[in-house]
Amino acid sequence: MGCGPTPASPPAPVTPATPVAAKTATPATPATPATPATPATPAVAAAPRPDTAGWTSFEDKDRFGFKDAKGQVVLPARYEVVQEFTPGGVACVVDGGAWVCIDGRGAEVVRPFIFDNGPDGFAEGLARFVEGDKLGFFDESGARVIPARLDFARGFAGGRAAFCAGCTRKCEAGGEHCDMVGGKWGLIDKTGKEVVAPRFDQIGDVEAGVAEAVLAGKPVRIDADGQPVPAAK
Repeated sequence: MGCGPTPASPPAPVTPATPVAAKTATPATPATPATPATPATPAVAAAPRPDTAGWTSFEDKDRFGFKDAKGQVVLPARYEVVQEFTPGGVACVVDGGAWVCIDGRGAEVVRPFIFDNGPDGFAEGLARFVEGDKLGFFDESGARVIPARLDFARGFAGGRAAFCAGCTRKCEAGGEHCDMVGGKWGLIDKTGKEVVAPRFDQIGDVEAGVAEAVLAGKPVRIDADGQPVPAAK
């Protein structure tokens, strides 16, 4: 029996590809808008000091103020006592029962050191002022030339001021007369530089280049640099 051709096997069925799900893109987070910068607050310049040349004090109902050179009131009568303005534009007045030095705007400049019931006078262009329990020097414009860092100092004379370190004030009953006790004394120049270290028991004013002093309980004479000066014959 003859054999015919063997029929071909039917092709294997093709498995259809599994459809790939489309990947959903995550929407981008919108950028946070930048916070606008806060504009800088412009600095407020202090009002310039007025020129006090020609200003004079006046009285009204037991109070004092100041008028300019044209007779116009520039500071109303509110002060109990006043002194005239210095060429540098500062006047010391009693305001609210206390001495204070003001400029032409009426603004406080310094609190003066009180000597003989009034503000310390200028000596060689400088006067004493106080801050807390320390003392310094200011000029006629009110500038603090020597900061308030001294326990005490005398006024300037001969380009020097005697100062003490570690001394304390001792006053009589009523407080009218006070002395500095304890501590040691030296000399400073008009810039505040220490010329003579505080090692003396006392130092007086420098007059004609010489000051009377006390060292180790003995009186001595020194020059403006603290060197001994022979006794005058």
